[in-house]
Amino acid sequence: MPKTSHKPNHAATEGAAAATDDVRAEIIGFFEEMGRSVRLPPSFGRIYGLLFASSKPLAFEEICTELHLSKGAISQGLTALQDLQAVRPISIENDRRTYFVPETSMRRLSRNFLKEVVLPKLESGEQTVKNLQSRLSANEDSENADSLAVRLHSLHEWQRKLRRLLPWIAKLTVPPRGD
Repeated sequence: MPKTSHKPNHAATEGAAAATDDVRAEIIGFFEEMGRSVRLPPSFGRIYGLLFASSKPLAFEEICTELHLSKGAISQGLTALQDLQAVRPISIENDRRTYFVPETSMRRLSRNFLKEVVLPKLESGEQTVKNLQSRLSANEDSENADSLAVRLHSLHEWQRKLRRLLPWIAKLTVPPRGD
């Protein structure tokens, strides 16, 4: 009967680790692109992606090391992601460092994004339209005043409809069961 070796196959282990690293890198890249698509700095998406792909909470220093970003970029990104409630800090017993974990609920992520990003922009846009309408009414003699008044009215109506639509959009992002 031939002897079998109980030595670990390092080539197979290294291949699996490389495949895992490739998948993690793809996840980080995916969230970087998602962040860019909603006009967030790429570093914010990379930080979220790293936390999302991690099997354990990560400390600030670990995030810096993994992503090769400056401490300032990591600090700014973590603060913004916490404001969006996309990540949260946690404590680990017998460790003084703060660790971070991602929010993985699509429902909470979309609700927080709508509340923290979309709604404030909509509100500031409404105020901008009101200000423009006031300025235009003060200068009604202008050659394009009528045309601009019609366009501003349209813009006002779009914003009003969007405000009414946002709660429905938030509900559509909720999966039927669980997150």
